[in-house]
Amino acid sequence: QNLADAVEQQLEREFSEQERLARTQDHREGMRAVIQRRAGNFSRR
Repeated sequence: QNLADAVEQQLEREFSEQERLARTQDHREGMRAVIQRRAGNFSRR
């Protein structure tokens, strides 16, 4: 496996994880907290 393939594989993994995490309650809370300029109240969900 060459470097380009390794990078591509890692990018695919990262994209997959970002998609999964974007569906969590904590992601929604984080986005609301940023928009409202306040500290987030995270529940690890």
